[in-house]
Amino acid sequence: MTKSSTDTALRDIKDLLDKAILRQSREGGRSTNYVLAGNAAEGRS
Repeated sequence: MTKSSTDTALRDIKDLLDKAILRQSREGGRSTNYVLAGNAAEGRS
């Protein structure tokens, strides 16, 4: 979609997880997906 490298995408996802903006699903591997976490989903910081 954005033509970014896999490494860049993984770094960005990890950063969003560390900041508690994203939350990872219980599924792992190829089934992993992410959702907005808590207040981020409501537009609050």
